[in-house]
Amino acid sequence: MVKSYESVYNKYNDDCKTKEILEIVDKNAIIVIFDLKGRITHANKKCCSHTGYNKEFLLGRSYKLFFNEIAIEDDLKVIQETLSNKEEWEGILKNKYNDGSTYWMLINLYPMMTKNNRIKHYVCYCVDFTSNINQQNHIALQNTYDNLTGLYKGNLLDKTLLANEENRTNSSLILIDILNFSDVNTFYGMSKGNEVLKQVAMNLQTNFTEAKIFRIQGNSFALLVKEKQVILPSNNQLNKLIKKILTMFDFAFIVDNDEINLTVTLGVTGGHINLFKKAISALVEAKSLNLNYIINDEELTNKLTNINNEKKNLTNVLNKAIRENTIVPYYQPILCNDTNKIVKYECLARIVTEDMKEYMPNDFIELSKRIRKYEHITRTIIEKSFKYFEHKNVKFSINLSIEDIINKNTREFIYKKLNNYKKPYNVIFEILEDENLFNHEKAFKDFVVEVKKIGCEIAIDDFGTGFSNFGNLMSMEIDYIKIDGSIISKIDDENVYKILKNIVLLAQDLKVKTIAEFVSSEKLLEQVSELGIHFSQGWEIGKPNKELICK
Repeated sequence: MVKSYESVYNKYNDDCKTKEILEIVDKNAIIVIFDLKGRITHANKKCCSHTGYNKEFLLGRSYKLFFNEIAIEDDLKVIQETLSNKEEWEGILKNKYNDGSTYWMLINLYPMMTKNNRIKHYVCYCVDFTSNINQQNHIALQNTYDNLTGLYKGNLLDKTLLANEENRTNSSLILIDILNFSDVNTFYGMSKGNEVLKQVAMNLQTNFTEAKIFRIQGNSFALLVKEKQVILPSNNQLNKLIKKILTMFDFAFIVDNDEINLTVTLGVTGGHINLFKKAISALVEAKSLNLNYIINDEELTNKLTNINNEKKNLTNVLNKAIRENTIVPYYQPILCNDTNKIVKYECLARIVTEDMKEYMPNDFIELSKRIRKYEHITRTIIEKSFKYFEHKNVKFSINLSIEDIINKNTREFIYKKLNNYKKPYNVIFEILEDENLFNHEKAFKDFVVEVKKIGCEIAIDDFGTGFSNFGNLMSMEIDYIKIDGSIISKIDDENVYKILKNIVLLAQDLKVKTIAEFVSSEKLLEQVSELGIHFSQGWEIGKPNKELICK
């Protein structure tokens, strides 16, 4: 824009249209001319009207009147050197109006030359840039502060921790996670949930002025406190800080007369290296152990590192097993206590590696759910078990969870396999009894009705582990209940024996057959037989094997 003005200025006497263009420029831009000593020799009307200075006041004044808000003297030197080299300088500077208030200018400064290529004077062409700066500041504020709570945003925590790590600045980091906050939104509504979060933020700011406070995400916050030394679990100040945070959540948050109670878990660590990773590890560990908080010191870091490495290795093993189709069923025999003959088998998933290492379901089933590979394992065991028993006239059971039953793809896969299978009457589905089973009672009942229509049988696995409900079982067509091994193993306890006896009697009344799990000795086998339990399963009868064990 400045160069075009200079070009127009040079052709002023040759082009009649130039005058009109200059008038437009003069009306919309601040134009000031300085002599070689930096004194103002010209100021247009726009300059006077915009700054509040009259022309008489400006003429003869120093250029510093327009550069009085330069941050450092070095900036001024850069401008002077640029102009001395006969080059244009462009930049954004802050200036003051006549009344003392400030504004921002987008400035082009350039030297005007004589025919002999000497500097004649300097032209300053400016436009008001204040609205642009205000918008940039607004954007900067949005990027810095959380809109709801006014706390620092979580992305700034990453930058702060990185800077602390580079500068070796020790800090203690406390992550605060409000548990089950979705329930607050569900019961009271989003607006009240947001009001609670604002109150939490305000309380944290009021009570922990020594800390930088961040809202990491929805219901998670972080406190960062600079320390002179590495934080250890024995640090009294840190323990006081933790207690103060937990005490804050002992009291209900009141929103429109509703008292809303919150429960939190804290992950705590200290030092300057990998603080966020260590604090998250402590938080996850505290949640898994149902503790209020855990401090991640060096000992815990090593422990969690080992656990994480094991999980990584196991994930690799599982993914490789899926790729190479090495997830296989092993078959554990089930004995009829009346005839002393093996009459059925349970199909149990195994991963067998190249070096013949075997991984049990407890090693990888929960992991498979987390990484969304569980459906593949269920399908694989069904596919391979059906094929294995296709030409064998013996019953076999396959484990299903409620997740399998409510998964439409898995459910339809099962129905299709059963409808194409020649001996569906040999198939038993073992459904794990847990708190989720009867939370999806309709889906469970519909599944039971459907597979029994085809000819299958249903067993409830791990019966007696705390969720047992004969009332629910009475309303379903259950064929077997498998009594959990933790009860069977305590059969010598008088009270446990009575419980077992009652389970057997009730099952008989319901015409449901019973299977004892974890029968590990001849004595235990005799005891469960004497109780009237129909079948036994455990190492006394036979371990799971890739081939059938016959007795």
